[in-house]
Amino acid sequence: MRKKGIFVIVSLLVLLAVLLHLAIGIYFYKLVIERGPKVFLQGNEGLEVAEETLKYFLEGDWIT
Repeated sequence: MRKKGIFVIVSLLVLLAVLLHLAIGIYFYKLVIERGPKVFLQGNEGLEVAEETLKYFLEGDWIT
């Protein structure tokens, strides 16, 4: 009976660890990888691109 109790406790701890790992993975997937607006990137001056530069990269001669 003692071994069964230890097995149940260890199994529950492993299951809890797996579920926690899965929940954290889903959270970070939705935060970083999934497409859509990223709140943590809003207002970051280092990511702003000048209009001329953006136009060059989207419509410039380098494409051909």
